[in-house]
Amino acid sequence: MSGELTIWQIMRTFPGKVATTWLLVVVENVLMACLPLLMGQTIDGLLAEDTAPLLLLAGTFALLVVISVVRRIYDTRVYGTLKVELGLRLLERRQGLGVSVRSARLDMSRELVDFLENEVPLLFTSVIQLLVSLIILAGFAGQLAWAAVALTLAMLALYACFHRRFYRLNGALNAQQERQVSVLQRALPWQFHRHLKMLRRWEVKLSDSEAWLYGGIFLLALVFIVHNLMASVTIAPVTAGNIFSIVSYSWEFVEAMLGLPMALQSWSRLREITQRINSD
Repeated sequence: MSGELTIWQIMRTFPGKVATTWLLVVVENVLMACLPLLMGQTIDGLLAEDTAPLLLLAGTFALLVVISVVRRIYDTRVYGTLKVELGLRLLERRQGLGVSVRSARLDMSRELVDFLENEVPLLFTSVIQLLVSLIILAGFAGQLAWAAVALTLAMLALYACFHRRFYRLNGALNAQQERQVSVLQRALPWQFHRHLKMLRRWEVKLSDSEAWLYGGIFLLALVFIVHNLMASVTIAPVTAGNIFSIVSYSWEFVEAMLGLPMALQSWSRLREITQRINSD
């Protein structure tokens, strides 16, 4: 693994393994996104004494279970290998740095792989849920899809107000973590106490910022859900299955909106970590 240690470098070094895990994530999420529609069709089918939709739902769910189990077994092995390789490369290149800094950066380097293993699937889930929900809501009524688009734009605008703050606070937290081993080596209780208080300070500031962001998103989501609930009863034909599907996909859209800022926040932290572990 040559060059800077970045997400892109990891992907170029292990393209087949990373692509396989992401393909499994996409298949899993597409199947999962189809479930509410199939459930709505099953409800209408059972009311009409037709069991074919129920069999299709059961088959889809069984396939989803198989894909989910296989992906998680495969992911653990692939990303465990990546963490070992990345850690070795980092320590080889940063022998001149102090133990405290190397220890902190080794932990940070593992976050690069954690991002690929945990945050990228979350991002895929959010994007797929957004697209599938938007398409299906548009199939029921254009006003439902436009409401979803408006929610997306409002959420992105809200996140943009917090982006620089997240980057700055993550930088301060990482800088404090790099001092941990050197503080422990001094064996002075008051210095260690101060170090822990500083870590808490930056973690609290990050948590508070996330809380305000998600509070704003929930308020936007409330307006969206209420609008779609009121609109669902005006769309012909009004069936129990259709209303179930509209409500389900409206909520899936909201869930995707909640997952997207989390992934964006992780990307902000990742950018700061990448710059730090590649610096001297």
